[in-house]
Amino acid sequence: MNNEQATTVEAEIIPPKDLEERDLMVTRAQAFEIVSPEDAQLAGSLVRELTEHIKAMRGAAKEHKDRAYATWKGLCRAENEAVAPLEQALAIVQGRLGAWVAEQKRIEQEARIKAERERREREEAERERLAEEALEADDVETAEAILDEPTPVVIEPPVAPAVETKVAGTATREYWGATIHDAYAVAGHFAKERCVSQADLAKALAPLCNKLARSQKEAFAVPGARPTKATKTSSTGR
Repeated sequence: MNNEQATTVEAEIIPPKDLEERDLMVTRAQAFEIVSPEDAQLAGSLVRELTEHIKAMRGAAKEHKDRAYATWKGLCRAENEAVAPLEQALAIVQGRLGAWVAEQKRIEQEARIKAERERREREEAERERLAEEALEADDVETAEAILDEPTPVVIEPPVAPAVETKVAGTATREYWGATIHDAYAVAGHFAKERCVSQADLAKALAPLCNKLARSQKEAFAVPGARPTKATKTSSTGR
C-alpha cells in the first residue's frame, strides 16, 4: 500500500475533522516544553487529551476492523476447507513414502551386514583350509600359528539407515533436537565450555532474568546481570 492509498483508507475510517484535530494536537505536543510546575500540570492535561483522542480514533476504526476481520476469517475458512483434502492426501503419500524409504534403508543396511559376515566366514574357511594343508604336510607349527591368529569378531550394529535413498521430486531429511532433563547441568556446560556465543546465551536467559528482576526489583542480584528500570507515564483519566 502506497502513501496515497493509505491516506484514502485513513480518510474513509477517520472523519476529516478528527484528522485535523489530531494534527493540531501533534503540533502542540512537539512544541510543548516543561520548565515549571504549571507546565507540568498542563502536560498532564495534554496527556489525557492525547489518550482520549487515541481511544476515540481507535473506536472509530474498530467497526471497520471488525468487518475486515470477519471477511478475513471467512476467506481463511474457505481456503482451509478447499485445501484440506489435498493436505490429507499429501500426508498419506508422504507417510507411505517415508515408510518405504525407511524400509529401503533397512534392507540396504542388512545387506551390508550380511556381506561383511560372509566375507569374514570366507576368511575363516580359508584359514582353516591353510591349517589343514600345513597339518597334512606335517608342519604342525605353521598350522598352530594359523589357527592361533585372533578370529575376527563380527559385531552386528543395530539396523541403521543408509546415508540416503533418493526419490525423484522428494527430499528426505533428518532433524535433530534436544530434550533437557537437567537444566542446571546444561547451563553449567555452556558456562564451562563456552560452546555458544554470549549473545545467544544472553537471549536465552533474558526471560528468566527479567522475571526474577520483576519480582525482586532492587534486591535482584545475579552475577553477570544487573537490574534495569523503565518508567512510563500514562493517563489516569482524572
